[in-house]
Amino acid sequence: MKHKQPELDVDFIKGGRPLTKDDEIAISSYIRAYKEKHSRKPSATKRTIKTTRRKVVA
Repeated sequence: MKHKQPELDVDFIKGGRPLTKDDEIAISSYIRAYKEKHSRKPSATKRTIKTTRRKVVA
């Protein structure tokens, strides 16, 4: 499959220094929040109420 954009040959995206513990925590929390927000599955706390139509007899 052909890529739309050419891939860049880089080792570090952020810069030349390694990530600090605070950086790792910030990235992890961002990814976790993003996954929760964009998840297709309904969360366990949400409840759906199913309603049924009743036949009206005249």
